[in-house]
Amino acid sequence: MPLGPLLEGLHSEEEPLSVAARLRDLATTPGQRFWLLQELGDRLQEAARNGPLLIVLDDLQWCDDLTLLTFHTVAARLSAHAILWLVAVSGGSVQPGVRTTLERIRQVGAHELVLRPLGDQAIARIAEDVLGAVPDPDVLGVARRAEGVPLLLVELLGALREEEIVTIENGMARLASGSLPPRRLPSVGRRLDQLSEAASELVQTVAAVGRPVTVALVAELLGRSSAALITAVRESIDSDLLAERGDRMEFRHDLIREAVEAGLPLSCARPCVVKPPNCCRRVRPHRSNPHAAGRQNGAR
Repeated sequence: MPLGPLLEGLHSEEEPLSVAARLRDLATTPGQRFWLLQELGDRLQEAARNGPLLIVLDDLQWCDDLTLLTFHTVAARLSAHAILWLVAVSGGSVQPGVRTTLERIRQVGAHELVLRPLGDQAIARIAEDVLGAVPDPDVLGVARRAEGVPLLLVELLGALREEEIVTIENGMARLASGSLPPRRLPSVGRRLDQLSEAASELVQTVAAVGRPVTVALVAELLGRSSAALITAVRESIDSDLLAERGDRMEFRHDLIREAVEAGLPLSCARPCVVKPPNCCRRVRPHRSNPHAAGRQNGAR
């Protein structure tokens, strides 16, 4: 829904801003954008007179265009008031609209903090919190595969728990005998589902090849020209699934690659040496697959 994240925040307080319902109507009515921004700014300014406000927007890279417009417009307009805007955005490639939003708030004095990967102590504490027990060295070894990325770490630990790959004995979390680490991650499935068919096909083809590839090789495998893949390549990179390393594309993280591979047909799951079999040409997950459906419900 347009402006959904911000409106949800306004409704989440015990005493939500009285204007929230009217803002929701304006957000869904064509041609009311000016009045929406005007009214939201006026109401936030009024609320700030009663005490400082903190407004938090997480995952800005996934916000809709109206939320982005409202954020940088209202934040700039109210920069002199006691309102702190705290936003989090992925450190990878982001959509042009998000880049424009970030640049505009920097111009009005926004302070930027770059968060580094989590250290071993933080990883161990998060593992204990998610698993409900102190992780043993083997469990920590699996957790370190997330390389300190909070989203991947929490999803990996959650999968360990939900798939009963860990056992709890005497307050210690241990890997179950013979269990393999999970490969499916909700956020990866969600991002795949949001891609166009062309971009999804490209990402899965890179997974089937099993190594960094050039656009020319992917184009050859798909029977297309490199120029025809420009939009799909850009979309795949903007989704934070793939990254450019020189003249080659590869997955941003091994866990992301493994999660995409897990959704391929078994006959396509092994790396291809020269050309993949025909099954690797179009391997979009079937919607009736319970794993593919469940991926849509992942949370950050």
